[in-house]
Amino acid sequence: MRWRIATFCCAALLTATVSNGTLGDAPKPGPSAEPKSLDQPGLPRDLYELSVPADNPQTPEKIALGKTLFFDTRLSADNSTACATCHKPDLGFTDQLATSKGIRDQFGHRNAPTILNAMFNVT
Repeated sequence: MRWRIATFCCAALLTATVSNGTLGDAPKPGPSAEPKSLDQPGLPRDLYELSVPADNPQTPEKIALGKTLFFDTRLSADNSTACATCHKPDLGFTDQLATSKGIRDQFGHRNAPTILNAMFNVT
């Protein structure tokens, strides 16, 4: 279930269209976090449509919620870190560090992988 929530949030961010409000020190949504056309090279519309369940279509409200959650620090254990802290839109949704820094400024044992195309991961 967790991967579905994370995947939904990632997909929603990549197609989001809402405000720039954030909490804490999380990066602010910039131009890289804005929605792109579904008619892009490398992302066939049919593939995108297959990844969105017919019984749970995306809506502007769901997309706005996903973007809000992605940039909200309140989802971390100490209210200091948002998804966007490590998965930075302007850096290809990574932090480009050897190991990522998390809550209480502690470095982990792995880096933040890109979340691009995470909506197509199926386990």
